[in-house]
Amino acid sequence: MVLGIDFHKRYSRLVLFDERSAENEDDIVTLDALFYRDETDKSTYLEASKEDDYHLINNIYDSREDLLDYLKLITGKVCGAKKPDKIALCVYDFTLATLDMIRDCLDEMGYDDRDIIMINREEALASYIFHQSIDIRNRSCFVFDYSKEGLMVYDIEQSGESGKELFRIEEHDCTKDIPYLGDTSEATLKKLDVLLYDVALKSFDKHNVACVFLFGEGFGSDRRYDEFMSFICKKRRVFAGENLYCMGAVYFACDEKNGISQKTVSCKDKIEYDLDLDIVEWGQSSLLRVVKRGTNWYRARKKLTFFISPDTKALTLHRVKEYEKGIENIEIPVNELPIIDNMLRRINIGFDFSPSGACNVYIQDKGFGEFDRAGSMFVKVEI
Repeated sequence: MVLGIDFHKRYSRLVLFDERSAENEDDIVTLDALFYRDETDKSTYLEASKEDDYHLINNIYDSREDLLDYLKLITGKVCGAKKPDKIALCVYDFTLATLDMIRDCLDEMGYDDRDIIMINREEALASYIFHQSIDIRNRSCFVFDYSKEGLMVYDIEQSGESGKELFRIEEHDCTKDIPYLGDTSEATLKKLDVLLYDVALKSFDKHNVACVFLFGEGFGSDRRYDEFMSFICKKRRVFAGENLYCMGAVYFACDEKNGISQKTVSCKDKIEYDLDLDIVEWGQSSLLRVVKRGTNWYRARKKLTFFISPDTKALTLHRVKEYEKGIENIEIPVNELPIIDNMLRRINIGFDFSPSGACNVYIQDKGFGEFDRAGSMFVKVEI
């Protein structure tokens, strides 16, 4: 059982997905919840249909206490007494401070770190599309996300060498050109129709578009955009729904849980290279994959423990980028770590990544056994 959450700073959409019983999305338990404060100033949630009746919280991340209360309420509402095997979050504000705050709250709620998956919106979109049995090899798929923040457009298509499972997603911010307008008068909708049509026309240029997904309040049932819809529906499959991001997170978690290899997707917040470490295992030299290209920078963080021999002067990493030939070899000196009586040394190696793809490597001396205590030596290198 997987709980998927599309987590925004002012609202969430949740789905509870049981692989054993949910045959289609109509069977999935869902909840649309907005953050607000009640008459006693307590943070809680309400269903989206009652938005105009309450004082809403604009940014739930301003208060850890509010965030924790909210997570307890919404997960309890959807899951009841059951605890999901995985909790998968598609996080709108994909920053270190936000992600750490969410993880810290879930940890306090009793969720193991291994059961928490946090991905960004592009990753969730890709995962959802890959599960729709749509062949986009040599073709493109577009997503029009028209939320109350305005219009965002995403296009996904195959990238790299033919036959490889490499895909890229590009984000196009149209929020300034097409903001969300609450006015649903005929004149306003006609104006928006023209703007949406122009964006679609320019976006589809030089693309062989297989399908289009529509998402967000801007495509509500009370809004008609005849010219735009006529254009995008011509010889293309078009889908509309509200579960895109949360179900994308669910599918991502299910694939990982079941050991299904993820397609490599290049997009914002993704590591654009493979990183390997030279090691010796059972007397044989080999490579250890530290991070795989296409992993998001937050999930790529890793801590490993090794033994190094007294004559080890440096650790060797190999960085391989998708679009560049050759391998970048990186040596990290460890000769400053203390060596006592030619004994093996135990070290911890940590890898932290930033949204830009930069990697910080941390090496800490952990000693070896009762007679060789861990020292205070600490090596930090940015690669």
